[in-house]
Amino acid sequence: MSKAGKRGKSGDVKGGPAGGGKWDQVLSSSSFQEESWNPCVTWIVGRQAEDSKHIEALNVIVQAGTRKLFSVVTKELLLADVRELGNPKNKKAKEIPANSEVCEACKPYVDSGEAIPVPLLAKLIKWKLMAIKTADLKRREVEAKAAAEKKKGAKDAKDATKERAKSPKKGGKKTPEPQTAKDGSKLRKRGEEDSDNKYIDDEPEDGSDHYILITGFHDPRLFQFLEEIKVSVDSVIGVSSQDYMPLKRPVQEGEPPAEPTEEDKKYEELQKELRVFWTDLLPLLQRLPDASSLHDIARLDYEVKALMVPTDPLDAEMKITATEEGKEPPSEQAPPSRPDGLNFHLASYLTSVAFKLGLSESEHQVLSEVLELPPPPPEEPSPPELINVQDDISNRTQHLQPHYGFDAAAVERVMLQFLPFAQLCRMQQRPTSAESRLRAARLQELIHHCARENLSKSGDISFLLAQGLCHTVKSISPIQKRPNLAKSSIKHLKM
Repeated sequence: MSKAGKRGKSGDVKGGPAGGGKWDQVLSSSSFQEESWNPCVTWIVGRQAEDSKHIEALNVIVQAGTRKLFSVVTKELLLADVRELGNPKNKKAKEIPANSEVCEACKPYVDSGEAIPVPLLAKLIKWKLMAIKTADLKRREVEAKAAAEKKKGAKDAKDATKERAKSPKKGGKKTPEPQTAKDGSKLRKRGEEDSDNKYIDDEPEDGSDHYILITGFHDPRLFQFLEEIKVSVDSVIGVSSQDYMPLKRPVQEGEPPAEPTEEDKKYEELQKELRVFWTDLLPLLQRLPDASSLHDIARLDYEVKALMVPTDPLDAEMKITATEEGKEPPSEQAPPSRPDGLNFHLASYLTSVAFKLGLSESEHQVLSEVLELPPPPPEEPSPPELINVQDDISNRTQHLQPHYGFDAAAVERVMLQFLPFAQLCRMQQRPTSAESRLRAARLQELIHHCARENLSKSGDISFLLAQGLCHTVKSISPIQKRPNLAKSSIKHLKM
């Protein structure tokens, strides 16, 4: 028996790979999304292995805590929690989140280097999401209590000021007024936390209550198992790069290829995981039942522009120097000027438009002198094309090349969809229960007549088949408008 299948001391791993015990039932049945607390769960996955560098930078920004409505769940941090809380001796009753026994169920897999089963991994992710929810609700409660106390203190100070403003008795001393901060002042009491400048409150006011980013998990089956334990993923964002050359690992030229290092193996494994994720994501979502909430997952793409990537991401001193000198970030710097005086953004737009035009070689060369057009791709001989003899459209249009986006064969096939016959050939909607019962009754009636012993003439069967065909013809409205077709059909039935 493997280490992952053994029973722990707490006895909570009795359920096998998916966990078990009281914590399993409580964790699986607890509600994550509520009407009073509606989060936005976003799954972030790179298109290529090199995009993980951008995702790591995003994780660092969110973990800095400058935005109180943003949290991130990474695979590395989650496995670190499993190593720490998976051992009951390391637990402290006042600090651990609820249902942390799930870490004990996952720890044997992490220690042995095996992959955590997907159902158990989904519960581990939900455990972390519930911890984020608890922390956010506690923060909101503390902020509401602090705001109420601040409001009450301001009211008490105002009432005390009114009492002291009354004229004192003769011979009495006037009590000096305590120094209080005026309304709108930025002065704080000693030991008071500067909550106004601690966070960057740039989240939308009408958005979600909390934004949770999940990174490092590349198995689309997690979405289905998370749905089973009442966690819905709202969106999947695919991160790509405009230029992958600065992200590529340097390769020493002239050296013989050495054996793959541990870093090379991790790179190939990550590349394979990403390829499988994007290949299996859409088919997995499409084969789910219609009532599944996974059909509502928004699939988005974000491309990291080359202008946003620093020259040396590891040079922290260069970043600090730029901040101290008040330099603008690369994304906010003014675009470079052109010698011809043309606007940089206008020239980029004209370049993208001109690249899509069907230009000849001479026209392409003339525009290349003004705009930065890439060289035209070489014309490669196309392979032989197989055409069906009965495909009249392809036989007539195969020699025509697309001209300025106009494809004669494609347009003619689209026009065929507007013919009445094409509309009749389209798949009809699923019949209602009443129609299904009526069809079953007609079929039963036909079987009853065909099974009679005294059925000697084939005319009765022909009459029943003709009657069924008439019902079918009657349900087609376009044929009713053509009396010639109707008469010929009836004449055929009489024959």
